Amino acid sequence: MIIHESKEFVEYLQQQTEKWLTGVGLEVKPSKTHICHSSEGFDFLGFNVRHYSVGTYRAATHNGHNLGFTTLITPSKQKVKIHLDEIGRVIDANRNAPQSALIKELNSKIKGWCNYYSTVVSKETFSKCHNLTFQKLRAWSRRRCTKSNAHDITAKYWRTVGENRWEFATPNGHRMLKHSEIPIVRHVKVQDARSPFDGDTVYWGQRMSSHPEISARVKKLLTRQNGKGGLCGLKFKDGDLWEVDHVIPTILGGKNLYSNFQLLHRHCHHAKSAKDGSKGTHHKSQHIEEPCVLNETSTVLNQRWKG
Repeated sequence: MIIHESKEFVEYLQQQTEKWLTGVGLEVKPSKTHICHSSEGFDFLGFNVRHYSVGTYRAATHNGHNLGFTTLITPSKQKVKIHLDEIGRVIDANRNAPQSALIKELNSKIKGWCNYYSTVVSKETFSKCHNLTFQKLRAWSRRRCTKSNAHDITAKYWRTVGENRWEFATPNGHRMLKHSEIPIVRHVKVQDARSPFDGDTVYWGQRMSSHPEISARVKKLLTRQNGKGGLCGLKFKDGDLWEVDHVIPTILGGKNLYSNFQLLHRHCHHAKSAKDGSKGTHHKSQHIEEPCVLNETSTVLNQRWKG
């Protein structure tokens, strides 16, 4: 995707792109390549990006100047249709299956699709998808209970859960996830000129759902602690050494659970271990976590130790 204010420059870049791809044995697919104005909108990776003309107070600004439009990124109509078709296929395939089996399969489809679009303007789309799914489920229930009236059918498959009515749920509380329940979490812009290849594993470990140089446990603790040490409260910096610590030592009954883990700077961990040892809680059998191997050569921490 190439965005520029000059159409001529975009056409020039298209020619250069085609030329570069030819050199590596590839080519641009004409059916998926087109040039348009941003006010027309375009689809990219399942999203629709479009500029909408709005009033002064809702318009975007640049260097203090009112642009007269705002940018909205929404799920593309094609992907919404594909998702609803998939929901319909699942419901039809489970025509004679137990309600719990249908709910389990639907929840997997709904959660995965909604999470993908949860960072853009999707609330209205989610509400529409839920309403159409509800209509499909009403048809599913009527096919299963041809001799029952509407009231009995509703009472059998829809229940009140907490303060929410019309929940498609089983008697034991297994309920279908609504599209509209998935919260919209706005995308946070990447800081300055950062890159996933700059080696700052702390920043990207927090930001990304996974990072090839950070274990899943450390990633989860970084996110939970907002990138700060569990004891000192100071932000981890690129090059710092860290260790996973038991909040309650295992010798005192602490469990190997995430709720009992915290991520500490190595020097904080050593200070805590020394303090616990002076109180008689340190034991030779107590498990000490291994440090992050990638940070073994930290010059920052070496300077701290020498100091």
